Order: sequence, then C-alpha cells, then structure tokens
Amino acid sequence: MAATSPALRSHLPAQRLLGEIKLTGRLMADNAVASWLPGVTFTAAACAHYDIGGWPLARHLVISGLLFGLFAYIFDTSNQAKGAVEDAVNKPYRPVPAALTTPSGLLRRFWIAMAAYGLLGWATGTLMWVALWQAIVIGLHLLVRPGHYLLVKPVPLLAGTVAQLAAAWQLAGPVDATGWRWILVLAIAFNVPLRFEDVRDVDGDRRLGRITLPMVIGHWPVRLWFAASMIAFPSWCTSCWWRPPFELGVTMVMERISRKGPLALLQTGTVQLVEALSTDDVATAAFARPAFEGSRATIPTAGTGRTP
Repeated sequence: MAATSPALRSHLPAQRLLGEIKLTGRLMADNAVASWLPGVTFTAAACAHYDIGGWPLARHLVISGLLFGLFAYIFDTSNQAKGAVEDAVNKPYRPVPAALTTPSGLLRRFWIAMAAYGLLGWATGTLMWVALWQAIVIGLHLLVRPGHYLLVKPVPLLAGTVAQLAAAWQLAGPVDATGWRWILVLAIAFNVPLRFEDVRDVDGDRRLGRITLPMVIGHWPVRLWFAASMIAFPSWCTSCWWRPPFELGVTMVMERISRKGPLALLQTGTVQLVEALSTDDVATAAFARPAFEGSRATIPTAGTGRTP
C-alpha cells in the first residue's frame, strides 16, 4: 500500500471538516428556520421579560443557538436516516440521496448528538425539556411505523414545540405564567396549520408507506385549511393578550407543574392542585386590562390589583 504523503495527511482533517459542514448544511436546509430560529428568538423574548441585557444576553443567545442547533440536528439525522426512500423522490439533495453518507452514518451522528444535547440540557437546567424532545424523536422516527404516521405525528410534534419553547424560556429564567401563556399560544398556532407540509411530499411518502392527510382527503382541503388558519391566527394571538379565564387557569397549572416537577399532579392529587388555584386570583387577572405606564403596558398581578 502506498504511504500517504505528509502534505496530504495535513489536509485530511480540513477536508473532513469541510465535508461535514457541507453534509450538515444539506441535512438541515429545510428545517433550520422552523426549528432553530424560534427557540433563539423566544430566549431573546424571555431575556427581555427578565430585563437581561449586555453580555449576559449575548451568553444566553449563544447557549440558545447551540441548544437549538442540537434540537434540530437530532430531528433531522433520525428522520433522514429512516426516510431515505422518501428523500430520494422528494428531496434528492439531502445527504443520503446525494451519496454524502449512509443511513447508518446518520444514525451514528444522531447518537453522538443525543449525548451532547443531553449534556447541554443538564448543564443549562433544561434537561426535562431536552429529555422530552429526545423521547419524542426516538418514538416518532425510530419506533413508529410509517403507516401510523397520520395518527401519531400531530400530538408528539405539539408536545415537542412546547418542549422547545419551554427550554428556550427557561434558559433566561423560570417559566412563569407569562411564559406559559405564549408557549401554549405559539405551540397551537404553529401546529394547527402544519399538515400543509405533507402536500409537497405525497409521492415520496407513498413510496415509503406513509399515510398522510393529503392522501386521505386530497390536497385542496389541506391547502384551504392552511390558508384559513394563517388568516385567523394573527387575530387569535392578539386576543390572547387579554388573558381569557380558561387560558389563564391552564397557564397557572402549567407554571405550578414546571416549578414542582412533572409528577406534581400525581403527587398532590388533581383536587388539591385545583383547590390551590384561587378562584378570585383567576377572575381578577382574567378580566384585568393592561395598565399603561408611559409607553409600557403592564398586567396587574393576580389577586393583588397591583402591577408587577
């Protein structure tokens, strides 16, 4: 065997790094905006909520960028490792159809990234949300059969959006009632029209054995649903500023669960948890209107009549 020259050996790490960057770019090209940007933006919003600025703000945003880069990476590697047949038809530029790697190569990258993602979640105090997303990705991509795609996908992706936004907020501070209100609003607003993404993939999904909504009811009803929901949701999101009673009660419950742990409902009992939510607090905060101080709108604190 011919020996590799020192000059060639010196270029191998650089070539491998450039090749990995190219592979990652193709891997994440379709989902980067939808999966990475919302998390970083929501961390910025939480920093504004907690009056974090300067270098601490920059540090939070860098950590958020890393966390949600891994959030997107584990989704795409596992999805494309199992969906190479569909990608060969619908997205031939992706790493496996483009012969940049193999499904087993993507799975190796997936498990390495899972370990890094878990360690970063532990280091940043977001491990509960990181673990939830890891469980969703493993279940959705590695365990669920393609034929069950239509029935199984919506709920895990809704829970995954909640995990994404809750982790983003928690990087800056505790997930309080304000955080939960917008986590729930944005998670619903993002996921309700999401079935539209399956319209473009019908041919590849059929070859893989997936059953999607456009296959069942046709693409025009899905397109019309997408258009109607995109028209309606801006008004609905704006109306959520007024904190309707049901939504306020849900956000207060979620805030207590996030403080006491995910088993709070089982540990304290549903009745005790509901009794802990003062009816007067809910009613007072629900029907309060923003009190404007200069150019800043504030919401009266529940049960006190005071602004925070």
